[in-house]
Amino acid sequence: MKRKALFALCMALCSILSASCTVDENFVPYEYSHDISVVNMIAIDVRDRRIDVVTSADSQIRFSGFESSKESYSAELEGGKLTIKGVTNKDWTDYIGTKPSISNRMITLEVPNALLGSLEIATTNEKIDVQGLSVNDDVTLSSNGGDVVFTGLSAGSSINLNAKNGNIKGSIAGSYEEYSISVEIKKGDTNIESKESGDKSLQLNANNGDIAIEFLGR
Repeated sequence: MKRKALFALCMALCSILSASCTVDENFVPYEYSHDISVVNMIAIDVRDRRIDVVTSADSQIRFSGFESSKESYSAELEGGKLTIKGVTNKDWTDYIGTKPSISNRMITLEVPNALLGSLEIATTNEKIDVQGLSVNDDVTLSSNGGDVVFTGLSAGSSINLNAKNGNIKGSIAGSYEEYSISVEIKKGDTNIESKESGDKSLQLNANNGDIAIEFLGR
């Protein structure tokens, strides 16, 4: 009797696991756009998404990705701050098994160069990649479980970069002398050390990853 009950329990668990491993592939494109004239700050908070940030060819902010009945996005503009969040509608069984393919977990953000005040991005288990972007105030990029990479990044006030189980690597459009630098690193190597002098702020925090920063001097 006990063996039958145990067998039935095992079959039920296998059925649940099998169903949960079938990933919902019914993803459709999601797009949001807004003119930069009324946006001073962008804040993005998502999970398990790779985020590519590029410069826009016009005055429009564009956010594009893919969503399904279980994973979607919400966008809200209030007081000049545009907040975009990931929204989940999952049961606990949906967290067992494989993730959706990377093609459905990619986000592209287009931002007009040198017109935005502040940018904050947070994600998990994927990379943040920022290419050639300049903002007027500050930038904060954080990935828990992925790399933070960038090319020609520039900010008028401060740059804050955080990676756990990932690397911080890229180039900053400016000179080493411009920045006061704070470096916190655990279980990794860094090519840059903390220093106090500098009109702008550069804060680097890596846990179980390396830091490699180049200053372009422009």
